[in-house]
Amino acid sequence: MKHLFSHFSVIGLLALLALMSACSLPGQSQAPTSSQAGSQSAASSTLTPTPSPVVRLGVLPCPDTAKAPTYWNTYVHLNTAVGDHVGKVSCANLQGNPSLQALVTVDCSCSGGFMDLHLFTDITGTPKEIFSLQHLEKGDTAISNYNTIMTAEVDEKSSANKNAQNNASLTPDLYREFKWSENAGALVQVAFPGLFPDVTRFQAELDQQQVNQGHQPWKLDAQMTAQAFATGLLKWSPNAQTKLVSGGGTHDAEAVVEVRNSGALNQDPLTVTMDRLEGNTNGGIWIVAAAQSQGEQINTPSASTSVQNPANVAGNSIGSNGMAGTVRVLDHLYTNIGEKQAIATSTTPGSNPFSVSVPYTSSYASGQEEGIILIYVAVNFDGSLVHPAFVKVLLGGK
Repeated sequence: MKHLFSHFSVIGLLALLALMSACSLPGQSQAPTSSQAGSQSAASSTLTPTPSPVVRLGVLPCPDTAKAPTYWNTYVHLNTAVGDHVGKVSCANLQGNPSLQALVTVDCSCSGGFMDLHLFTDITGTPKEIFSLQHLEKGDTAISNYNTIMTAEVDEKSSANKNAQNNASLTPDLYREFKWSENAGALVQVAFPGLFPDVTRFQAELDQQQVNQGHQPWKLDAQMTAQAFATGLLKWSPNAQTKLVSGGGTHDAEAVVEVRNSGALNQDPLTVTMDRLEGNTNGGIWIVAAAQSQGEQINTPSASTSVQNPANVAGNSIGSNGMAGTVRVLDHLYTNIGEKQAIATSTTPGSNPFSVSVPYTSSYASGQEEGIILIYVAVNFDGSLVHPAFVKVLLGGK
């Protein structure tokens, strides 16, 4: 009897469960079991969200429809009579947003080797030109790793080309850089922050390529670069002593070096501040970004700003007897194109404010060139400049 009761109890329990299942309302879903819920959660967690577009640096692949030079024939003016043709097409995020712009060159087969460049947006829709430069003699262009447009061309009146006998003797020596400005809504010319060994980013990137191939390895040494700077721009002794103040290691991004001239009239050190090109701590060359002696300072103009002719320069100097020193303007080839004595506006010992307007003669009158303004107190017996300070600027040609 006991076994029979147990048998009927089991049957009754099964019937009750079936009845409860049948009583579920039509259309009402059943709660998932724990194993089912776990499976659904795992499946949802494997879904990959679509990444948001980002601004990327440097040259990017062009869309298939826009990468062919022939695509641009209808958007640029071609003078086929002189051999105009679309040269290279490069794409990048040049407007500071994820959209692509196309940099298109028009090359001339004529004797001067002139180049025009055009920048377009909406490149796969109805391309719209937003920037152009015309008639760059023996011109070249590239997109930098900072999403800027760099150009090279001949400056026929520069110290490097003014005595050229013919077109074949002309050398591209004028380098400019343009970056998108949100405030201006256009590309504007900008200054590379370097003083030495290169005044422009185009030259610095070419320099980096040469160093990568084993040429001029001294540009990887902070102390040797600082010494070469003092020797080249200040005419200091090649044996000038250097002292590493900070940084400067193989994988450091910054360095500060003191340089002392062996000349008797200049015992105070020149403090040289350097950065790796584009922050590259894996073999980037050193670029001198600032240099000044104690007590010497140029406050106006600020670094990387534009100046017009004459250049208005102000700062502080240790000069004495009412004289603050000499202010000099150097062009894109380090050529002296103007200088003037600066008169101190105060007689306070050890710190003499000065303000001076320096006329200069630029060989490039069509726009701005990268240049340098420096002040020095005196000239040593060996021709070296005593107690200097520097600032990098954009020089207007007018």
